[in-house]
Amino acid sequence: FGNLVKNELPLAVHEAVRDVYGSELPHYFKYVVNGDESAQPRLEHVRNVDSSDPKVTVNVPACTGDWFGGWDGDRRSEPDRYANEAGTSGRMVELIKRGEPAVMLCHWPGMYTQGTKKGFTAFKRVVETLNSRFSDQTIWMKLSEIGRYWTAKELTHIALTDRKISFNAPFGTANFTVRVDGATAASKALRLVVENQTVALQGVTERRLLRSGTWHVDSKGLIMCFDLPKGVSHIQW
Repeated sequence: FGNLVKNELPLAVHEAVRDVYGSELPHYFKYVVNGDESAQPRLEHVRNVDSSDPKVTVNVPACTGDWFGGWDGDRRSEPDRYANEAGTSGRMVELIKRGEPAVMLCHWPGMYTQGTKKGFTAFKRVVETLNSRFSDQTIWMKLSEIGRYWTAKELTHIALTDRKISFNAPFGTANFTVRVDGATAASKALRLVVENQTVALQGVTERRLLRSGTWHVDSKGLIMCFDLPKGVSHIQW
């Protein structure tokens, strides 16, 4: 659907999703990227970003084929095409190693597989494989969460001064993560300031332990993770 009006499609998605669901940030999931093509979400028809009512539609692409039983649930699942049992090959492995979003494509009939649930069993095996091999460098997210994070990443204005980072975000997001190259362990009194409220961030000893409300210093600098609010906020130390 929409292939003859690709430029108008995100506008239609935006109006329909906002009107029906009241979504602040509509997204859609339609296109598939292959090979070396970028798997990053696309922000489409960006407008009014500096106003109180910014408008964006996020195009979140799939990165695989439908290999879990197919559209009708009558095909044999091919989980190794996503990730083999060792987690050394497959499309998802390739994307994770590239450091890009890795989004699987499937359909519910393929999961159900005409009552056998073989597609769902294959899906669970892929998830277990990815968790066993890449849990320290991946986060499982819904499409809406990926779209929201990417929008904040692309559209937030960031300014760094001596002991403060200022953010002006048209859209907030959870687990927003930033790095300040060259900052050292002296930056221990980190706090997030939103209007008149201050929240202290806690240090963690390893990067894999980063969660919202934490920071970590490695050989390259300071990494901070926090829930980015819509509007103006600051990280101070």
